[in-house]
Amino acid sequence: LFLCLCIILVVGLHLTLVKSVDATVKNGKLVAAVVIMRHGDRAPQRHAPAFAEGSRLKYETVFAIDKGDWPVDYGQLTPLGVQQAYNLGSRFNARYVTGLDSNKLLSATYDHIQTHARATDVDRTLTTAMAVLAGIYPARASNLTNNGAVNNSSPVSQQLVPVHTVEYALDSLLDGSAKAHCPVFNSASKIQKKNNKRLKYLLYSNTAFLKALPALSGISLSALDHMGTKKLVSLTTSLRDLRVCQRAHNVSQPKNVTHFDSFLEEFTAAVVHAKWIESGLGSIVGGRLLRAVARRLELVRQLELGEEWVVDRLHDECNAKGQDSDESGECPRRFVLYVGHDTTLFDTRAALGLSVTQPAVAPYTAHLVFELRRSDSGDFSVQILSGDYERETVPVSGPFCNHDSSCSLSNFITWVRHTVPKNVDKACGAKRDGSGLFKPPQNRLVLAENSADERNDGFLYRYLVPAL
Repeated sequence: LFLCLCIILVVGLHLTLVKSVDATVKNGKLVAAVVIMRHGDRAPQRHAPAFAEGSRLKYETVFAIDKGDWPVDYGQLTPLGVQQAYNLGSRFNARYVTGLDSNKLLSATYDHIQTHARATDVDRTLTTAMAVLAGIYPARASNLTNNGAVNNSSPVSQQLVPVHTVEYALDSLLDGSAKAHCPVFNSASKIQKKNNKRLKYLLYSNTAFLKALPALSGISLSALDHMGTKKLVSLTTSLRDLRVCQRAHNVSQPKNVTHFDSFLEEFTAAVVHAKWIESGLGSIVGGRLLRAVARRLELVRQLELGEEWVVDRLHDECNAKGQDSDESGECPRRFVLYVGHDTTLFDTRAALGLSVTQPAVAPYTAHLVFELRRSDSGDFSVQILSGDYERETVPVSGPFCNHDSSCSLSNFITWVRHTVPKNVDKACGAKRDGSGLFKPPQNRLVLAENSADERNDGFLYRYLVPAL
């Protein structure tokens, strides 16, 4: 009995100490937050790819099952997407503006010293960022009527918050896995799509799907017959994209279409896993952004400690001509919003050692939040959270914090420095000219689009689908 009591006391003391440590690390005053997210719901991104004609840019027809009845043009943010983004912004408002004192980070009125937003130079990401910011900074009291409604007679009924961007071809920060930004990753991705055994098994063992593909895509059997594995993979994931959009907008389809939805989800998840995880290059493609985030958090720490040069930089250089040193992370904003694409989330999650397919394959408004807190004793800790338009934003654990969701800032920064190559451009095989523009990848880094192996791959389709 005495021994049992001792064990209970020791275990209880241990748990108390663990909880005490957790409280010190995970609580404290919030002093900064960086959000990396995908845009909201959009119309389908592309028409049926004319791969058989040898052009990846020519889309002559839409998919056969796409009736084209979308509220906006292809690839644009839908009204549903705007609402999703605004709702997420409202959640951030409830946490960072009107929430608990320990979480209050921002004033109710937009302050350019506190907040910075950047999106890729694409309509749907720019408008998503605007909608999120509208949720964070809703209409001011002076622009409300007596009953609380927005005063639409006012020429400006919302707080206007600027969203920064750079030319898409130069945006290696939010599009790190693009062909020009990381040729090594692009080459590895093509190899995975062409040779990955699991992808081949999933695709070519599903004879029912292959037989249905001409009717689903509108691409003739003879054209499909000349496609290699890599192109069939791209076609299949494009078809999945269409079905995601159709389900979100309640576009009805017969059972011979919906029957393949689960396969399309499984297959797309396998493609994403093969490219970002099995390639082993996650720390490279998401490395630029991860290093910039870590640097931002470190500068906020120095700002909190009253380092004069950081204070001067925040009020001087960081606001000169709208520059914010996104690539280097040299500006210590309290709240930073980055809006990109599903690939932006894949890049960042892979760099953090997180799954790129769980709990789902980057749903709309999927996001990661890096929160920096300062304890009463002056210690700084980082916590990473994840969520999307239908899932709450909750802490996630990973190797970045020794498989916890939070850790000291110094430990997090050390992990980033040891994980991400110091020169990501070099690790990616990316070349820039004298003006900073990325040079097109050399042919030796990229698989030939119409290599003999790729053309011969089509025989698999001929034998699997002899006749329809």
